[in-house]
Amino acid sequence: MKKNVNWLGIPYRIIPFKLLLIMKLIVFVICLTTLGALASSSYSQATKLSLSSKNTSIKQVLLEIENQSEFYFLYNNKLIDVEKKVNVDVKDKKILTILDLLF
Repeated sequence: MKKNVNWLGIPYRIIPFKLLLIMKLIVFVICLTTLGALASSSYSQATKLSLSSKNTSIKQVLLEIENQSEFYFLYNNKLIDVEKKVNVDVKDKKILTILDLLF
C-alpha cells in the first residue's frame, strides 16, 4: 500500500493547512506594515507656517502659503469670495489652523 506523501515526506492532507497558515501570516505582515506607514505623520500634518498680512485678499494669502510650502490650492471663484480682505497673523501654526482662521 502506497502512502500519500510528497517527495519531502509530508502527507498531502497537511499541505493545504500549512499553505493557508503561511498565507495568513503574509497578509498579517502586509497589513501591519501598511498600517505602520499610514500612522506616521505626513507632511500636511507636521508642516507649520508663519504668515503676517493685513488687509490682504484671500487669494494673496493662499498664494503666500503656496510659496512657503508644497501645498497647492484649487478653488472655484463662484463658490469662494477670494477677493475678500482678511488679516492673518500666525506664527508656527499648522495649515489646518491657518485655513480655519482664513475662512
